[in-house]
Amino acid sequence: MTIVSLEHADWALQLDPALGGSVLRLQHCGADLLRTAVTPCNSPLESAAFPLLPFVGRIDQGRFVIGDETIELGATPGAGPHALHGHGWRGRWNAQMSYPDRVVLDFEHMPDAWPWHYCAQQVFVLSEEALTLNLSISNRSAEPMPAGLGWHPYFAKSGARLYAPVQRWWPGGADSTPTRSQEIARSGMLEQVDVTALFLDNAFQRFGQHASIEWPERGQRLDMETSANLGHCLVYTPANADYFCFEPVSHAPNAHNSLEGSAITGLRWLRQGETMSASVQLSNNLTHSG
Repeated sequence: MTIVSLEHADWALQLDPALGGSVLRLQHCGADLLRTAVTPCNSPLESAAFPLLPFVGRIDQGRFVIGDETIELGATPGAGPHALHGHGWRGRWNAQMSYPDRVVLDFEHMPDAWPWHYCAQQVFVLSEEALTLNLSISNRSAEPMPAGLGWHPYFAKSGARLYAPVQRWWPGGADSTPTRSQEIARSGMLEQVDVTALFLDNAFQRFGQHASIEWPERGQRLDMETSANLGHCLVYTPANADYFCFEPVSHAPNAHNSLEGSAITGLRWLRQGETMSASVQLSNNLTHSG
């Protein structure tokens, strides 16, 4: 196992390219901003964060239809009968360039049950102020390809408060697979809420590009800024777990089977040679000293 370690200013980052391009640890001024991966880490689900592509969330029954063709992806292990989160998190990435403050990870998928050839890239950059992750995916097939991007970080749940303005949500259907979205009836659904009081496994359409998580007892606030095309998020707050997930993503789960248009679902189609890019920036702010 080859771990990539970056250090710059007050930041430290550890990655495992072979384990789905996962983040193992992210620290600022010695404090963990994400949960620390299990040691030894044998699955991206035990990591601190991992990429989502070429789709995010579940695809119902691992199946969708394009014209007269049915795409049969099959089930992802552990996801019931559904396909989950695409290929990137279950594949091997290659570290193409690595410097003290940045690394470039590449991933390539050849056609199989997903009948498109595509290439993807993660670029992690540490600056004085933040960690920036740039994600991209490029269609290498002659036929248009449905495409999505996202990032799946894990955060410490204890004492956490979430601020994430949202305007629509997808109530969970069978096996938490959404069907249609709904306008949010009350404002402030995810604004300054106690994460331990949430019981969610849902997708939301975001309002704006900013979100933040505070841990008042330890005087810490993490700010997240994303590109505009990560206009959705997945929020997962499992009971009896010491973590929760706030995942910025480009489209809603099961968008491939939705009757709602792309303005609602966020799903994109890439032509041959077309690239879709997105970014996530994390910065750490101390709210008090001591």
